[in-house]
Amino acid sequence: PYTTLFRSSSLGIDLFFVISGVVMWLSTHERKLKPHQFMINRLVRIAPLYWALTLLVAGLAFAAPTLFRSTNFELDHVVASLAFMPWPNPASSQLTPVIVPGWTLNYEMFFYLVFALTLPLKPMLRIGGVVIVLGSLALAGSLQRETEIIGFYTNPILIEFALGVVLGALYTSKLVVPKAAALASCAGALILSVLAFEHMSVSGV
Repeated sequence: PYTTLFRSSSLGIDLFFVISGVVMWLSTHERKLKPHQFMINRLVRIAPLYWALTLLVAGLAFAAPTLFRSTNFELDHVVASLAFMPWPNPASSQLTPVIVPGWTLNYEMFFYLVFALTLPLKPMLRIGGVVIVLGSLALAGSLQRETEIIGFYTNPILIEFALGVVLGALYTSKLVVPKAAALASCAGALILSVLAFEHMSVSGV
């Protein structure tokens, strides 16, 4: 079931998603990239090796199914894995791809898509667009937990990408912040992160 997918999540993954938001902002700051160019760049960096490994594991699962406990061969599951779409794994019914840790890439690709669509906007509108879209999805998920694919795309973990974009934007804005305010903000962010992680762990998210 969907609710068990993130029980193995760790703060390392949360940090990874935040860093991803920061990197995407910094790598596109003051650059004129069209949405399709951005997505092609992302796919070229990530997809070839992942697709090759996915097909290799899928082929082995088809030829020798007893070798694997984490996945069984089903064509629709393989296609969904290659398309970075969440799909019930036939071995566990969880929304994990052929290569189970690849669920993080499913989130990455969704974030890239949202971010790409905001690239034609001015910087402030771009930030607002990412925050509004991802924040609204996360809010919807927290108000009413859905199952399966809808639940995947409304998980509060999406906020971490938006947080990374905001942090990246603050960095490039070169605002001078008093040390006391900066330390207080860092402490507050750390406390909120710990509380959010504990809430997600307790709720099975």
